[in-house]
Amino acid sequence: GGSTAAWTGGTFTGTTLKNARFDNRVLTGVDFSGATDMRSTIFWGATLDSVKFTNQNLTGASLSNTTMTNPDFRGANLTNAGLHRDGGRTEPWTGGQFTGATLDGSSWYNRSIANLDFSDITSGVGMSMSGMTLSSPRFTGRDIHNSSFSNSSITNGDFSGADLHGSSLYRDGGRTEVITGTTFAGANVKNVNFTNRTLDNDNFNGADLTDASLGVPGGTTASMTGTTFVNAQILRLDLTGRTLTNVNMTGATGTPYNPGNATWNNVTCPDGTNSNSNSNTCAGHFLP
Repeated sequence: GGSTAAWTGGTFTGTTLKNARFDNRVLTGVDFSGATDMRSTIFWGATLDSVKFTNQNLTGASLSNTTMTNPDFRGANLTNAGLHRDGGRTEPWTGGQFTGATLDGSSWYNRSIANLDFSDITSGVGMSMSGMTLSSPRFTGRDIHNSSFSNSSITNGDFSGADLHGSSLYRDGGRTEVITGTTFAGANVKNVNFTNRTLDNDNFNGADLTDASLGVPGGTTASMTGTTFVNAQILRLDLTGRTLTNVNMTGATGTPYNPGNATWNNVTCPDGTNSNSNSNTCAGHFLP
């Protein structure tokens, strides 16, 4: 294993660090941006404060269980890198820059992260962000399809215009994580799994929800409050057992699955009528 000694400053210009070990190190202000190769480098359990990885190839690197403060990953390749935190651990992550970074296949699960801006990454296809606490994350317009946000708590997130098709945002039974105040406006959420999720004041304005699943198997009650589906594609949206309150579906197209099994409270139906005036349902008031 690596030394636990503290290390402040320094550069690695021209140094090949493939498979090098810095696990458990305390590194402050170290600049790895000039290193020749950092594939599969190990930083497990390290404390990284203002460390620079600009334009570095960190494919397959291990940065799991690290304490992160303002890391610089601009232009870095983090494909299949481990940035997660093992269950029961508490290492914090504060700040960071990811402009131009590639995050395909990277793992972030169990991290608690606030105010990180991923809206200018190159791509983040197939990321594992399950079990996280995400406060005000930004993925605006990014390709993050086939990623997993299962069992993550997401507050005030921005996925507007993002490509999320095939991603998992479900919640396992008995868990309580919600997605609240988050926008998916104009996003591609085709075939996205929201099963068992509570969606509270989220915005799906103009989103494409073709083949998305918001079902609640076994008749479990789950709420959808203040959600906006204006002009969204809701074909095959599973409403089985769903309670919809103050939802706006104006102009949404397609007929969702099993609308007769949902509970409708003050919902604006796709044709502009109100469920309260339609015998408390929007069935029969969908648009082709």
